[in-house]
Amino acid sequence: MYFPVFACDIGFGQTKVAARLPGPENKLFYDSFPSLSPRHVTSNLSSHLPNAVANRTYIVRVDDVEFAVGPDVKFAVGGTTGNGRTLTDDFPTSVNYKALFLGALAHVDATEVDLLVLGLPVHTMKLYKDHLLKHFVGEFQVRGKSVVVHKVIILPQPVGALLHYGSTIEEGLSQDENRLIVDCGYVTTDWVLSHGYRMIESRSSGTPTGVSAILNSMADLISKDEGKPFDQIERIDDALISGKPMRFFKNMIQPDKLRSYLDNSSFITDDCAKKIRSSVGDGGDLSSILMVGGGSHYFAPSIAKSFQDVEIIQLDNSPFCNVNGFLLFGEHQHKRLKAA
Repeated sequence: MYFPVFACDIGFGQTKVAARLPGPENKLFYDSFPSLSPRHVTSNLSSHLPNAVANRTYIVRVDDVEFAVGPDVKFAVGGTTGNGRTLTDDFPTSVNYKALFLGALAHVDATEVDLLVLGLPVHTMKLYKDHLLKHFVGEFQVRGKSVVVHKVIILPQPVGALLHYGSTIEEGLSQDENRLIVDCGYVTTDWVLSHGYRMIESRSSGTPTGVSAILNSMADLISKDEGKPFDQIERIDDALISGKPMRFFKNMIQPDKLRSYLDNSSFITDDCAKKIRSSVGDGGDLSSILMVGGGSHYFAPSIAKSFQDVEIIQLDNSPFCNVNGFLLFGEHQHKRLKAA
């Protein structure tokens, strides 16, 4: 499938994609899958039941090693280790990142992309931008097919959310107002202070504090109370989102107990909010703070406490704001390239 523009936000927690589907309706498509890329192990069961086991898992090859990626990849992960999740700043240079990228192409059945838009955390833009520009353009082999990417653009991740937000305001984004965009991810929290659509770099930054730090703190508290080690932090996240009890051996940890563990881990989000305030100032010149990212609901109370007199806006469909903004930016650039 040919895409004039394809947007991909490969985060530590989730890989998000956005594109316009071919056809007269020009329909927007966006989706996500976990940023897990375990080594592929052939299963006799899956070979006999291909439609019942991990039927939305794509097998991709990087450096002669096969990885499993996609929406159903959790079913391909055994135990608590070897899930292929990378939680370090050099993630964009890893084989796991490339495997997730190839999985994103497979997920939309891409065969050719004119313009690919990728994102990076604010504090790693200078470190890894050139790497992505060099290694994510050209021809790729995806599930036995050749996929060609002609051009790549790299954006700071929170900028995508700003572009998305501007597109949702009927009167347009004021060019005379300052806004703070706080992007709460799985491993990092990034913030961008903008004047209209212009990024003020001196007051924009990031910190390696994200949802995983909160979940690890909760896991430590569970381990202490239960007397057994617990490290399956993704199960905690799933339970908090669903509001259902979480099994731990014979015990069922109830939602109110999980919430108490979350409250007792608020020092992590409070500390992050203080770092943001130290970088940005007291917020007296801000018209609003936009909260985005899959972890925004964890961080919003601490941000509101640190910026009590500033309007906090929790954007709808928060996890996809960045990638949708990437797509809008890419479409604008693609039109300019075609017109030149």
